[in-house]
Amino acid sequence: MPPKNCWSFIRTCNTLEEKYFGDKSRWAEPLQQIRDQEKDLAFQALGMAIAFLEDALIAEHTIMTSTFFLYEPESKKAETARATPAKGSSLSLKNMVLDA
Repeated sequence: MPPKNCWSFIRTCNTLEEKYFGDKSRWAEPLQQIRDQEKDLAFQALGMAIAFLEDALIAEHTIMTSTFFLYEPESKKAETARATPAKGSSLSLKNMVLDA
């Protein structure tokens, strides 16, 4: 059995819907794209990040007020997809690096 902080694609989707954003149509555009393309690894990594933030007791304040974007390496030079922050949010999560 995987550790409690190793979330699946489904668990991450369910948590985002039930705890943070509600209906999937209200999710940030990059999260909708990743979900629709079923990029399992990206959502598993996001799930691990959310589990860490929940353990640190800062998930609600961090997730709901964050700006999400798709990371594109500089070598690709592609325009980065951005989402608009939630109403009234002032905190912006610019970069999060997960290190094993």
